[in-house]
Amino acid sequence: MSTRKLIDDVRLEHSTVVPRTLHAENNELNLMKLLDVFIQRKLTIAFFVMAALLGGVVVNYFLPQRWTSTAIIIPPQAEELQGMVETLSGFSVLEINTKITPELLLSDFMHKFDSRQIREKYLINTPYFTQKAANVKAEHVNLLIDQVLNGNMTSRKSVLNKNDLQRNYYEVAFSANSAAAARDLLSGYIRFVAGEVQQKVRQRLMSQIELLREKSQGQYQTLLDSLEISQQIRLERLGDSLAVARSAGVITQVILPGHERQEKEDAEFSIMQGTESLERRLRVEQALSDVEKTSLELHDLRLYRERLDALKPEEITVQPFKYMLDPSLPVREDGAGQRLILVLAALMGLIVGCIWVLLSYSSKYRAQAKDIS
Repeated sequence: MSTRKLIDDVRLEHSTVVPRTLHAENNELNLMKLLDVFIQRKLTIAFFVMAALLGGVVVNYFLPQRWTSTAIIIPPQAEELQGMVETLSGFSVLEINTKITPELLLSDFMHKFDSRQIREKYLINTPYFTQKAANVKAEHVNLLIDQVLNGNMTSRKSVLNKNDLQRNYYEVAFSANSAAAARDLLSGYIRFVAGEVQQKVRQRLMSQIELLREKSQGQYQTLLDSLEISQQIRLERLGDSLAVARSAGVITQVILPGHERQEKEDAEFSIMQGTESLERRLRVEQALSDVEKTSLELHDLRLYRERLDALKPEEITVQPFKYMLDPSLPVREDGAGQRLILVLAALMGLIVGCIWVLLSYSSKYRAQAKDIS
């Protein structure tokens, strides 16, 4: 091997080994150096964060506005129940179940308040929904209803004292795209549900009245038929006794020895009374054509029916709750969602900025390593 060839081999070995060694040393992870790179490029990272925050602000600007009106209700108190109790006192006298407690009224109210069917029934007739649905196709109306209701109408129960049900309360809320709309929708829906509860109470009372009316009518008719049949039988027996007495020529009352103590029924229709007595009694019986006048029980049943007919459950006013807090007018827009968007945007900007700095540093480092090699 010649001397020149040996020198070329040594140069080639040094030209390949040294860069590789340097490259391996520089590829080792150095956290302090990485942190130093981030600090040096902090303005770049801050630029990405600010750009992301600006994007979050723009997104918040175009997102629908959300205002929430809230109200707090408790079981009705004596003031709310006074008019209803006075009206129902007449129902109780007629054996109508009027055990309507404050807790039952509030429970019925909240059951209907949370009903999806009642919510839709109310919403589709509001000017708020009519305005929103003006430019919506018919096939998309149900989707719009879901968008308005889902998450925008809520209720929450709180129990202050388990041993005192009067201290229980509910917090109800309605969210809309403006403060006035939220308050109007909530107060309107509360009135609508209260009307539904009132209608339910009225229908329950009307059902009881109708059942009692049918029952009393049946009792009245049964007793009337029985009395009319009894009267007809009495008239026939008196007529038969009068005919026999006339045939026998018994004009005046005849008392036979040993028959002083006849049974009352037998004595009433006996021919021994004579035709004069029998004719007089027959005329009296025939004059009593209205059997109701001869029966106190029939009279009482008729009066009971008249009192039932006089009841007017459709005029009963029911207030199923009392406000602890009236539907409020929101003074500020719901901001929890907006703040979350801004936080996520800033975090995303920080991550993208760090990745950009790392890629930039890596690209610069590879270029330097290529120059050295």
